[in-house]
Amino acid sequence: MAASTEAKSLDGHIKDYLKNTIELQDYFALLPNETKREYELYIGEIIKKDKSIDEKANEILADKKHSEGILYSAFYCLCIYYRRYKEYRKYSELLTKYRSVFYEHPTFDYLESMFEQEFGDIRKAIDLSLSAIEKVKDNSGILHSHAIILAEAFEDNKLDIRNNSGELDNAIITVKKAIRLTNNYPKFYCTLGRLQAIKGDFENAKKSIYQAIDMEKPARLDYSLVIADYQRHITRIEFIRNFKSLDEYKERLEKDLTDIKEKTEKRFSDINETINGYMTRNLEFLGFFTALISFTIGSIQIAASNYENAARLIITLCGGLLLALGGFGVILNGRKGTNRSLIVITLGIIMIVLAMLFPTILNMFGLTEF
Repeated sequence: MAASTEAKSLDGHIKDYLKNTIELQDYFALLPNETKREYELYIGEIIKKDKSIDEKANEILADKKHSEGILYSAFYCLCIYYRRYKEYRKYSELLTKYRSVFYEHPTFDYLESMFEQEFGDIRKAIDLSLSAIEKVKDNSGILHSHAIILAEAFEDNKLDIRNNSGELDNAIITVKKAIRLTNNYPKFYCTLGRLQAIKGDFENAKKSIYQAIDMEKPARLDYSLVIADYQRHITRIEFIRNFKSLDEYKERLEKDLTDIKEKTEKRFSDINETINGYMTRNLEFLGFFTALISFTIGSIQIAASNYENAARLIITLCGGLLLALGGFGVILNGRKGTNRSLIVITLGIIMIVLAMLFPTILNMFGLTEF
């Protein structure tokens, strides 16, 4: 507890209440403003020490003769009680019944956001916690509540960090502000560590949680349970870090295998292209020599007849062979050998045209006796 006069007075009133010197409604009347962090702390303190406080708070809430402030404190006390002891059905019924009565109170969104965090819409919980921060300035408890809602949402995969990185950064800023306002509350450091781990800052995450462990007082009744919870978060951080390292190694391995596969496929493609090139050239050579042999044999046979007709036929045969060779090249090479094949085909056409014009050419040069 704080060491101020007001804090000492409230500590004294807690003792008075537990001794039945004052009633619960009188204790509520002595609480600070609901926007102060101490308001929730002193309600939480009385809940820990009086297990039957829910019955008394319900009686106060049902009695409309009390002031608005006392009625709301009873409502606030019940919300914290039901949440602490996980009586969420009663928590939900309480919010539904009194929403229209207390919704204008600046801390109402805070109470509702804590319920939505457990059993409602996570997006609604986040929006309500942001609304509470806007309404209540510099309350470390409300700031921390927003941060822990986001921490649990990311850890439970209700939010994807890839699409909500800005909210993660804002949550870290928010919990650091809560620590600046109240730097003696260990749980704030644990929440910071959880958020740092989600971001991937594993070393600082562990440091933050170890700081929370060091700050806890062994005299605390649930000390061993709290430390066990902190250790669970540290174990989770180690697991996430190892898993992330393994995942990164897997990605690198997959990338290397993909590169090897692409290089191998390219190499096989180059080899196949080279083999096909050799086969194409061999076929072209074979076709060329076959045409040459056919041309030679045909020329010898034609030369035995009339020389003029023999010359025309030889030229025609040569042109036809060039046309056939050019067409053969187009079939074998496709587009790659188009230019060369077109030259051969053009020469073939010229040879055939010359054969057709052969008598005219002879007459032009006076070689009719040839």
